Amino acid sequence: MATTSQQLYDNVFIKVLDGERPDVDLARMLFNNAKNIMEQERPWRFLIKEDSSQARASGDTYLTMKTLPTDFNMDVGVFVGTSTLEYDSIGFEQRREYQSTGRHYYIDLGNSQFAITGNASQAETIYMQYVMF
Repeated sequence: MATTSQQLYDNVFIKVLDGERPDVDLARMLFNNAKNIMEQERPWRFLIKEDSSQARASGDTYLTMKTLPTDFNMDVGVFVGTSTLEYDSIGFEQRREYQSTGRHYYIDLGNSQFAITGNASQAETIYMQYVMF
């Protein structure tokens, strides 16, 4: 039998708080936070998406930043062009070390951007697989 949101509200808050009724908005926020924590514990298959809105242009370098999707939570993999070879993720602090090496990418979470190392010789679509939040 499925539990309704009212039953969950009654069982979790009213019993725990000894009959007190918390604000419904506060309860909703707490439930949403618990849901988000559970979803972030692993990359659930139903949360994985692919973004192909970014392209690598001829002449792009390791400093050419691309925008992360607005619902980006964490990366799963990156592919470029028609190749089936997955690019390797490196730490943001390693970007200069790998600046001339191809098949790597790094993420700048603070600015919601990512970049691919090496120099691009032709324009290709970037396929980023990621977990949304």
